[in-house]
Amino acid sequence: MLIWNFFDFSQWSLASLEAASSQKAESSYSQRQRTFLAGRVALRHLLQNQYLSEEVVPNEKFGFLELKNCFGSIAHTDEVSVSVISSFPVGIDIENCKRKVQHVLPKIASQGEIEKVDAFQNEFETHVADKGLFLWTAKEAYSKALGLGLRNGIQDLKVKLTGQAPYRAETHLETPMKLKAPLLSFHLAGTYLVSICFEGLLGEGIRPPQPFLLPAHPTESQE
Repeated sequence: MLIWNFFDFSQWSLASLEAASSQKAESSYSQRQRTFLAGRVALRHLLQNQYLSEEVVPNEKFGFLELKNCFGSIAHTDEVSVSVISSFPVGIDIENCKRKVQHVLPKIASQGEIEKVDAFQNEFETHVADKGLFLWTAKEAYSKALGLGLRNGIQDLKVKLTGQAPYRAETHLETPMKLKAPLLSFHLAGTYLVSICFEGLLGEGIRPPQPFLLPAHPTESQE
């Protein structure tokens, strides 16, 4: 199982997000609260779609999401959110295609990885302003799949953006979660680049399907 979705919550009020997530915001003025709730709405949508338990608990030590019957990950930027669930550990990241990241790549990648970015070829490369965005989102997705988040050690997560998709990744680190054959895929969702790190042993359709789209406007019951 490997399913993901895309949620533009720009037209959703805080009250609508609270209703759809079945959670209450801690503050009525915080954009961070809207973003948090939107991520939970997206994840809840996937779990409901697969008739899985909606119980989600942050791991006390590392902060990654612990789900009852599967693995999941959430990411957000601007006013859009994405989530993914899988039978194996999985990570997802999303960034606006206009974002430029060359100046921050040294914080998360080796010089060798950065030098190879310019030669990287992908079907979506004409849509991004900075090819480094592929490396940035891949690293974040891989780190989330391993349960690390954006902690120290992300430079030791190696992604190999060469050849045909899906792309390979590896690390020598001891991590909270394990992937035997980590793979990376990229997807275009409107003006956003999405990266997903997943278990290559899934076997069936290595590339994740196109995402479910959540409604751009809340239903009457959620208003």
